[in-house]
Amino acid sequence: MSERPSLQGTLAADASWNFGALALMAMAGAVISFVVVSQRGGEALGVFSQVYAIYVVVAQVAAMGIHDSAQKHAAQFSDDPVELNRLCRGALALAFLTSTAAATVLGLLASSLGVVTDSDAVGRGLLVVAPGVLFFGVNKALLGVLNGLRRMRAFALAQSARVVTILAVVVGVTLSSCPNWALVSGFVVAEMLVCLSLVVALWPRLRAAGSQGSASWRGRHFRFGLQALPNGLLAESFVRIDVIMLGLFVSDADVGVYSFAAFFVEGLIQIPVVIRTVVNPVFVKLLGRGDKAAIAKLSRRAGGSSLFITVMVALLVFLLFPLLGPWLGAALVAQGHDLLGILLLGLCVYAAFLPSDTLLLQAGLPARQSALMTVNVLVSVLLNGLLISSFGTRGAALATASAYGVSAVTLSVATARWLGMTRTLFVAPRDAAD
Repeated sequence: MSERPSLQGTLAADASWNFGALALMAMAGAVISFVVVSQRGGEALGVFSQVYAIYVVVAQVAAMGIHDSAQKHAAQFSDDPVELNRLCRGALALAFLTSTAAATVLGLLASSLGVVTDSDAVGRGLLVVAPGVLFFGVNKALLGVLNGLRRMRAFALAQSARVVTILAVVVGVTLSSCPNWALVSGFVVAEMLVCLSLVVALWPRLRAAGSQGSASWRGRHFRFGLQALPNGLLAESFVRIDVIMLGLFVSDADVGVYSFAAFFVEGLIQIPVVIRTVVNPVFVKLLGRGDKAAIAKLSRRAGGSSLFITVMVALLVFLLFPLLGPWLGAALVAQGHDLLGILLLGLCVYAAFLPSDTLLLQAGLPARQSALMTVNVLVSVLLNGLLISSFGTRGAALATASAYGVSAVTLSVATARWLGMTRTLFVAPRDAAD
């Protein structure tokens, strides 16, 4: 009963703040897609999308799962200020080291990746965003602390600042005479500004911790993060495998058409992600108490809310999408509309389960969480490889939608096996306390 007020009050307020940030994100994604396609064509959007996809994957390596450890342990030690300060400083120091290494490697490999994707613009764009990787990894760790402490207003404001900055820079570059690869420079500017704001927000804890005890937390974060890394890396890849693999099979222009539809789906998938972010700290507390009935109840509430909101917004997006035809061209919008419909069907299934898809991580089982996501990604890679070669962009959409459905099954099986939940996840075991 102690969690009930939080679920009805604080969680609702937390969700509202982050849905506001999500609205900004959705608007920014739509505006970026519209402005880039209308001013520079599908090829420019294709370059932007490929650089973005690779950037996000590399940035997950930079984060090294430290943000997952920071979030989980900040929630666990939220009532212990001394330990909380130590783990916060330890997370920051470790994230800086891993992010610096990842940013350096990306910078060195940028040209080679341009050759692999058969696009000099992609290679140049990756060189531009390399410094952003450093700040991204640090930001992820600090955002993990805010999430664990349920400081969701500050969390939402940081996310909003990032989105607004990226939008402003991308639009400015699009309307200038800069080359297509310069479109991604907004990621660097945004991460630098967000990093500054997060350090200011958490400075009392970073300063109070001192050096004593933070070294042991660096080791603890590293061990937890290393096991969680495959999950973080593969989770980001999971929703972008289609774009990455299309870059190996089709032209930048075709990738651009697909990406135009996929951008809307990436925006919509943030609905269940926001709900997951809000409920994760509560899951940590419930899992610590072994309250399976409450876990099932929260999963059911979160999943039901996620499914309802996602279906409503997805339907609206699908119905309004054709109205973009007069501005972007009837052929491009018609092709994108077909792809969007397929992707949205898969997403609506995924939305019911995604708020609970890191339960293993919240239970302190990062290696098993990574194993679960590995299975999901392998399924997606296999399906994309088989269907893209035969059906092109339509095959990528079918493969991704199918992979979303499979992930719902694997989550239920994993939580049943490792957490003792039922195979439907949303129903508590008979022996669970009511």
